[in-house]
Amino acid sequence: MITKLFIPVAILSLSACAAQPVSMQDYRPVIDPARVDQASFEKDLPECRKIGEEVYQKAYEQYQNEVVASILLGAAVGAAGGAMIDGDYAGAGAVGGATGAAAGTVYRAGDLQRGPKAIVDRCLSNRGHEILASG
Repeated sequence: MITKLFIPVAILSLSACAAQPVSMQDYRPVIDPARVDQASFEKDLPECRKIGEEVYQKAYEQYQNEVVASILLGAAVGAAGGAMIDGDYAGAGAVGGATGAAAGTVYRAGDLQRGPKAIVDRCLSNRGHEILASG
């Protein structure tokens, strides 16, 4: 009984550890003020932030779907493996499979979080602003 309750809770908890929506409103790359037209930069920054958020939102939605599918597949494979060993191990196998699948998505979550900043930086660079570093 406890295993049946634990599996959905574990899966939901693990999926919550994945990437979270990001707001670019506070993002400000490091620039060399002596080499950047400040007025032009202040005009371009919100426009580039908006582009970064739009692209990120699409990638985030796709990522969420991949995480859920991965966790469910991991749970199914783990449950099948556990059941093959002994029927009592199906629940443990499901939790182990879901945990492994969720852990595999953490690396991609980091890439996803860096994505919008890179887009903003490239957008600003394409508009002639020299970016020294991501903020």
